[in-house]
This record gives sequence, C-alpha cells and structure tokens, in this order.
Amino acid sequence: MAVTFEMTKRLAEMAGLSRCVEVGDGRTLGEALQSLSNRLREAGANTLLQNGDLHPSILVVVDGEARSAHDRDLPLAGGETIDLLLPIAGG
Repeated sequence: MAVTFEMTKRLAEMAGLSRCVEVGDGRTLGEALQSLSNRLREAGANTLLQNGDLHPSILVVVDGEARSAHDRDLPLAGGETIDLLLPIAGG
C-alpha cells in the first residue's frame, strides 16, 4: 500500500530528497514511518532521525490531524498523504 509523505521545503533540503516521497509499506502509520526512516538513513539524513526513527520534533499530520509516536498502530487505507512539518517557534 503506497503512502506519500509531503515535507516542507526545509525538511526536504535537510533530507536531500524531493518534497514528496512515496513509500510502499504503509498498513499502519508505524510501518510507513519506518519505511520513511529507512529512506532517510539511505540518503544520509541522520539529523532527521533519533535512535533510528523519525526525530520526535518533526510533526506528523495525517488527514489534518497531528499524530504522535504513540499512534504507530493507526491503520492506513493506502493512498494517504502524510505531512511532515518542522515545529514553529514563536510567541
């Protein structure tokens, strides 16, 4: 089941990948994130990883709803676009 990750321009630059990355594994959010982590590791984007997983400071948004690492069992239907965002500081 294909899942597409869309990254901000800055994240894509840091990853050395295009802004849209399609991964083939994605029955759950956890599987899709693991596939993305593998692609990031292969691209040498280790600053976006922590302990082999996507860095926790990167926001993961599925269907307009922010998700956390605790949502790894969230089922995906396939064809989803998952947005990856850098947190915004401000006040």
